Amino acid sequence: MVAVARDSFNTKWCWEIGGESVLFGKTISDSPLANQETVMRITHGNVYGPIDHVKLFVRMENPDQPTEFADLHSANDWVEARVIEEIVNVNDVDMHRADATEPFGREEEVPWDGRFEAMLIFPPGKQSIEIKVLSKLDHPGSGVFSDWFVDVG
Repeated sequence: MVAVARDSFNTKWCWEIGGESVLFGKTISDSPLANQETVMRITHGNVYGPIDHVKLFVRMENPDQPTEFADLHSANDWVEARVIEEIVNVNDVDMHRADATEPFGREEEVPWDGRFEAMLIFPPGKQSIEIKVLSKLDHPGSGVFSDWFVDVG
């Protein structure tokens, strides 16, 4: 058994992205400092099982002109978020995906959380962040999620 820090539930930034998938966003630390690298943590959760065909990206947005949901190509300053941890729940036990035997041995749902991180440097003041989801399948589909606001000191 593994002790899982499900920080995805300690954030107010949450987006439903389809296919029973949810994104949770938070910064590490809660109060980012201007002109210093800030960790952007995104947790992608799905109740059915691991989602391997999705890539996540982050960038600062212009809060007055957020990127349209279907506009995946106009901006070129996206930073890819890299997977740092995957947790699955097999037979009511949370474990690192690498420690679980796949296929998981049951025909029921295997809840999964993939934790991804990227680094951004912010100027001072209220900043807005976007998440781009690129998926090869329809569920979850590709799109840009906006309106993640961060106060930078």
